[in-house]
Amino acid sequence: MKTYVVHYKQAPERKEHIEKSFKELNLEFCDKYDKTMVPEWKDPDAVYKVFPEMREWFSPDLIHVNHTFASHCVAMTILDILQKVKDEPVLILEDDAVPMVPNYKERLGEALSDAPPGWDILFISDSRCGSDLRKFTRGVYGKEWMSVLEMRSTCAWLVSPKGAEKLLALARKHGGLGLYRESYFDNWMSRIIASEQTVDVWWSISPFVCNGDQVKAFERTY
Repeated sequence: MKTYVVHYKQAPERKEHIEKSFKELNLEFCDKYDKTMVPEWKDPDAVYKVFPEMREWFSPDLIHVNHTFASHCVAMTILDILQKVKDEPVLILEDDAVPMVPNYKERLGEALSDAPPGWDILFISDSRCGSDLRKFTRGVYGKEWMSVLEMRSTCAWLVSPKGAEKLLALARKHGGLGLYRESYFDNWMSRIIASEQTVDVWWSISPFVCNGDQVKAFERTY
């Protein structure tokens, strides 16, 4: 399966981890948007000079409002990935994703074959960023899906071509950091999806990928 990895190139140990942990997948590391490349990141002209495509997504006022340029880099990386989704669903991983089960590739196949018709996003990760339904689903094995209009952890998610189009349309409408300008991309996505209610979001009852900081494999890099 085509898999795009949101990667911070200043953390090469994470790339090594992903290559080892998910070696059965068709991996493409996305590390163009590196916060260290724009030391004067609060200056819109400096940002646009290094990353001219950011002008389309982030107005000058959006360059100022966020407390760290890492947010813009993560958001732009995912927006760039979404523009590559054409004919087939893709998997998006963060570079600290950790497989929870050894048969993760088989589970990915199940996810695509058993997913609800017309889905836009399938979250296959733990529910750290989602509701307290995690109390009822942790450790449960099943192929069932829950329709939940809020975010799960963004360390691992499948997006369909239709879903990618919807997310890009929402990003263009609300700006690259959306309705939640002072937080990170996953929170932005949560707010923007919930506000519009046009994206068909499903959670796997039995997640099979988790965020690395949940199992103390990695520390945050932003």
